[in-house]
Amino acid sequence: MLLRPKFRSYLSTTDARRFVVLVRQIAELAADPPSDDDNPVCDPGDAFLVALARDTNADVLVSGDSDLVAVSEPGLVVMTPSSFLAALNS
Repeated sequence: MLLRPKFRSYLSTTDARRFVVLVRQIAELAADPPSDDDNPVCDPGDAFLVALARDTNADVLVSGDSDLVAVSEPGLVVMTPSSFLAALNS
């Protein structure tokens, strides 16, 4: 995903690969959640992300997808990458 051309203005291919290596070192893998009929997302293809965040008690779901950022789900915080980075730096 980070290797897409649209991200070149934000980070180089080398930096994208380094970032993925770092994330793999600290990430926790989780199984796909069962399908969920309670879908608060306009795009059904994104429903699994909300279900996964819910099932794993994620602190934050970070996405640049406007449909996901607009989700209003009790206990789920959805932030854009820039707002997430701003929160980390504050």
